[in-house]
Amino acid sequence: MTRKNHDPYTEIDQAFFADGYRLAASNLEDNLTRDSLLAHLKTQYSVIDSLLEAFQHRVESSGSQIDCRRGCSWCCHQQVLVMPAEMLLITDYIGTNFDDETKESILSLAVDKDEKVKGLVAEKALQAKIPCPLLQDGSCSVYPVRPMACRIYLSSNLNSCLQEFHHPENPDVYPELFDFPLHAGRMMNSGLIHYLKEKGISVHENRLEKILRVLLGNPDKGNNWLSGSDDFGEGHEQVEEIVRLREKA
Repeated sequence: MTRKNHDPYTEIDQAFFADGYRLAASNLEDNLTRDSLLAHLKTQYSVIDSLLEAFQHRVESSGSQIDCRRGCSWCCHQQVLVMPAEMLLITDYIGTNFDDETKESILSLAVDKDEKVKGLVAEKALQAKIPCPLLQDGSCSVYPVRPMACRIYLSSNLNSCLQEFHHPENPDVYPELFDFPLHAGRMMNSGLIHYLKEKGISVHENRLEKILRVLLGNPDKGNNWLSGSDDFGEGHEQVEEIVRLREKA
């Protein structure tokens, strides 16, 4: 359950990648629209949530525990990488559930974080501890539709999260995360990404606040992306380096 020296997950990765691809093909092959894609994401989240519920039961049965709790938001200050489709679901949720004042506040916070992070080298971006624009009173304001990266980020040790939050520059300090959920969720997303690429949709993961800023500021961008005319790839060099550094850790 640490980020270093963990056992290889090759077979598990392959299995969940295949599950993500097959689920996407089953749900989207005959009807790839904005509504069908968002419905698919909800189904995929339901699948991973059921898996995590079973995983939590297994962890607790073994005498261990997952230290993540509502109101614990130390991990909500880091860089979260998301697919454009995930942010379409979130912005739809915001549009349906929040008033204009709240929407403007979220947009302002997204712009503020994006401006602070976009010019940083990847190492400094990873070290920056800035609240997620969707964080309100210590809790996620879009929790039912939170992205995959947030669902699978499960800590076995709250103190390790605190240490990483207060000492992000120290490479020897890192949250003690459970590996299995990370692999399962990432590979399910990868299966969906692969399917969408086959359909001609360019899928660049990017920082949550960057895509959120774009979609809240210009809602048409979501439809443009689905039609293949926008890829949310701005700043991809920084994102690719962030991914590389995380995989190296």
